Amino acid sequence: MVDFSIGRQIITIGDGFILNDDALNFGNGVDTDLNRGGAYWLAGRKAFDKTAVLKLGGDTGLRSDIFWLESDNKVQGRPEMAGINVEHVSDIGTFGAFYLKGLDTDPTGIADGNFDNLQRDGQETMSVRYQGNAGVENLFLSAEFATQEQGNNTADADAWYTEAGWTFADLPWSPSVNYRYSTFDKGYDSLFTGFNRGFGTWFQGEVWANYSAAGPGNTGVDVHHIGVKANPTDTLTVGALYFDFEDTTGRAERSDAREVNLYAEWVVNDHLIISPLLGFYTPDSKTSVVDNTDTNTYFQLLAIVPF
Repeated sequence: MVDFSIGRQIITIGDGFILNDDALNFGNGVDTDLNRGGAYWLAGRKAFDKTAVLKLGGDTGLRSDIFWLESDNKVQGRPEMAGINVEHVSDIGTFGAFYLKGLDTDPTGIADGNFDNLQRDGQETMSVRYQGNAGVENLFLSAEFATQEQGNNTADADAWYTEAGWTFADLPWSPSVNYRYSTFDKGYDSLFTGFNRGFGTWFQGEVWANYSAAGPGNTGVDVHHIGVKANPTDTLTVGALYFDFEDTTGRAERSDAREVNLYAEWVVNDHLIISPLLGFYTPDSKTSVVDNTDTNTYFQLLAIVPF
């Protein structure tokens, strides 16, 4: 099968660890010039502004994605990038290899240089990954290793994760439990990662990732994560997520921390999903951006409208 598409569209590779979509949005909170519509990360726009994608192969066996994209997102530095993804899909899982090359950036208009992504001009990111059950029913395995060479004099950086999970399919509500360890070197550029499999991928902790990390969460940090979820009905999922963050940046405003998220996902109908989440975030140092070591409580309510 050969499929070619151009224009504004979402490009997602694998688990979205490196490339998921262009949804990052600061709203009016930082600089009105950076606003893409919506509020903070609740951006209506997820598609890349300009793309060309060539897909080769079908749903199984050897397949590939060859693509070019250009983002109009000022916060991202308006990068132009090209890449290739090659993967093999079988009953035991998907093995993949990915290469992404930064071709150009346009930092014009980025507020005070706070989001200087000039290292993306000439940047090279390469990864290998696997996701599947290795032929064992109820088992879930996922892992990816990425290495990154920056386009300026910034040091090279690596990031990787490994995850294992089990679904107790014979028990009421079919509960599952997953453990994941992820590590990101200081200076690693998390690029276009985003909300993929659900809460915790790859915004790790709703508070840590979105508010308290004083910058992208997936850089300069080691994270232990445990997730449990169950399905009381076909339309209702409930779950709990635990994160243990070990900061490696040495930045005073960041801190080791722990976070617990309790959430639900209710599929009301084909065009409405309601998802409340309650978070408890506890930093280890008063130097963190929350200015205390108390357990901070956070609540959000999402209404998702698929169409």
